[in-house]
Amino acid sequence: MEIIFVSVIYCHIIKIIEQDTINSNINMLLNTKNILEGKMDEIDSIAEQVSSNPKVIRYNSITNPFYGANTYKILDTRQQLYDYRLTNNFINNYFIVYLNSGILMGPSQTYRIDQFYKYFFKFEGIEYEQWCDEISMGYNGKYILPERNASFLDKQYSLITYIRDLNITSNGKNCKIMFFLKADEVNSLLSSLDLYDKGWSYVEDETGTVLSSYSAQHDLSVDTINLEHFDTDGYMIKEINNERMIFTYVISEKTGWRYVVAQPYQNLMRKVYSVKLVSFGVLLISIFLGLVIA
Repeated sequence: MEIIFVSVIYCHIIKIIEQDTINSNINMLLNTKNILEGKMDEIDSIAEQVSSNPKVIRYNSITNPFYGANTYKILDTRQQLYDYRLTNNFINNYFIVYLNSGILMGPSQTYRIDQFYKYFFKFEGIEYEQWCDEISMGYNGKYILPERNASFLDKQYSLITYIRDLNITSNGKNCKIMFFLKADEVNSLLSSLDLYDKGWSYVEDETGTVLSSYSAQHDLSVDTINLEHFDTDGYMIKEINNERMIFTYVISEKTGWRYVVAQPYQNLMRKVYSVKLVSFGVLLISIFLGLVIA
């Protein structure tokens, strides 16, 4: 009788601890989501401010930037660009990409697009032609390129790229606003989750592209799960490299982005093992006392 009683309690406690852990993970993921979405809302607001500036818009019609008075117009337009790094710690830098004139214009510097990528800035493993295609596309809104390693003015960075058309007009699509965002800031949010010693966390966009990830061990590969047909927060248990992992996820109703944390199920259930030892200890004592009384 005691064995049945202890077994029932043990199974019940497993469910309680598992659900408490999942609820705790979901709350932490929601906090990460809210912080990141707040920062992205700020960047959207900045992009709106920049794209509504008349001088920024007018410069898009110039095709020969270094001819005559056009050089002065570069300086005049650049003065309209506030250094938003002072108010948003996610921003590494930002530029206006004028495709008609072939230049990048930032708050403190102006570059020819080709010279910028060849001599001042470069993504690791990405050739100029590929990068140029990425920043030249018509996005009909905004587009996020995932975390990449980059060198900029002889310094190393890990950057997420945010790009949007200046506006929805045909001419507006020839001008982009491009933000380089600090992946380290996103990683800092992901690392705050409880990963134990072998877990990882990541955020992916609505297409399943991983935008940024963090692992407890730097050499640990980040495996993802297919959440294409899921639209509510939840969890699943999956075996990865012969180890059971519990994936807890939150899906943003606003953006469709998915926030995921993966934890070793064995580490997660350490509390259960402690309860198991106590339960069986009580059982053995009960049996021993029963024998003594008998």
